[in-house]
Amino acid sequence: MSEVEATARAAAPPRGGRLPVPTALAVLPAVAAGSVLYFIGDLAVQHVLRPSYDPVRAFVSAFVVGRYGSLQVVAFIALAIGLLCLAVGLRRALPTSMWLRAGVTLLLICAAATTVAAIFVTDLPGAAATASGIVHGVAGDIGYLALVGAMIATSLHFAGDQRWRRLFGWCAGLALLSVVMLAAMFLTLDTIIAGLTQRLFGLSTFAWVLLVSIALLQAVLAGHYGRLPAGTDTD
Repeated sequence: MSEVEATARAAAPPRGGRLPVPTALAVLPAVAAGSVLYFIGDLAVQHVLRPSYDPVRAFVSAFVVGRYGSLQVVAFIALAIGLLCLAVGLRRALPTSMWLRAGVTLLLICAAATTVAAIFVTDLPGAAATASGIVHGVAGDIGYLALVGAMIATSLHFAGDQRWRRLFGWCAGLALLSVVMLAAMFLTLDTIIAGLTQRLFGLSTFAWVLLVSIALLQAVLAGHYGRLPAGTDTD
């Protein structure tokens, strides 16, 4: 018996095809999905509270400046926690592979960058550059690139995983769309549609995080999880 076969047999679910559902593991993707929904809800509230902020022109980070800035800071922190939970959940629940390790690492980098961006306030357009604004901008760029990289790497893992292959098309499509929107966002940084392209990029990435989080939650609740080598079929 090969090492892979031995590992698969040892970790295979009991008869009936289900493993017991650990509460902590189920909570991780639930928090990840909830953080995205909270961020979207906060953004909607911010637009109501500050109608003078043009969503086509203004970046989301601009909401950190001003009277209701603390609401946006909390939203950024919540998103960082959600990305952290998603990374841990994927690492604990999915088969191990090179692509998964890369995806998890990049999600952790994105979570860290989002936290830094929440702590350091951005500079509004036309204002003098500050150290805080520069740090915020660098952290934001790192977070964007890391998230897109995580989407690509994790989607490639899905392609080689028997149980997750059904998600590959959707996840890969959203990853490709996010690459296009990220390029558009960087190309329109100093234009009147900078805020619009950033929000479109956010929608594509949030859709990916929600899709993966919900699928992970469903897999855990169904008892279909376990860190076997990628490609091992235990059904």
